Parts: sequence; C-alpha cells; structure tokens
Amino acid sequence: MFMNPLKIALIAALPLLAAGPAMASTSARTATVSVIRDYSVKQPATATDHALTDQLQRQGFQDVGLMRDGNQIQVTGTRHGEELTLLYDGMHGRLTDVNGQPALMQQMQQDAQTGRGSPGDDR
Repeated sequence: MFMNPLKIALIAALPLLAAGPAMASTSARTATVSVIRDYSVKQPATATDHALTDQLQRQGFQDVGLMRDGNQIQVTGTRHGEELTLLYDGMHGRLTDVNGQPALMQQMQQDAQTGRGSPGDDR
C-alpha cells in the first residue's frame, strides 16, 4: 500500500478512451495518480480492460494487472515499490474502492486538501 501521502485525481472518462494525461507529482513525498472514475459499460470489455490498465502504465506503474470476478474489476500496479489497487463496479462502470478505502472517501480527502467545496468555492 502507499505509505506516503497519495493524491488520487478522479477523472470522469466518458467516452471510455478519453481519459486525460497523467498529473505530475507535486513533491518528492507526494505522488499524484490520475484514475478513471466512470466509464461507459457499453464499451467492449477489451476496450475497458485496456483503458483501465493503460491509465496506470502511462504513469510509470509496473506489474499492472487486471482481474475480473463477476461484476467486479480489480486493477493493480506497483510504482516505486508501493502498490495501488483500484476496484471497479463492472455493472455500473464506477470506481468503488482505492487501496481499501471507498472511492468517495478519496474524493472527499482530495477536496479537503484543495479547499474545494469550502464556502466561496465556485467550482
């Protein structure tokens, strides 16, 4: 698991292959990772699998793997000796879990760090 602070940037990816470029690391201690939050379930499984693994490979992750188990898709990768695990709901095309935490929690933590959602935030 990532022991150093990790920022997960959740990117809405509709259509599936339109995921944006990786975000650069903000400091030596904090790694930033861009991940697909939502994808179209109408896309072929092979296109989905490629997009979900490619998102990590483009950001320098090694040993990237994908495993389907029923309606759950698990994507894993290792970067600088630390592992990242993403769980997706294959039925609805949504990221549900990041490193054992609900994906919503990751978004809330990111918003808190950036001040987004605070009074006066117009975004």
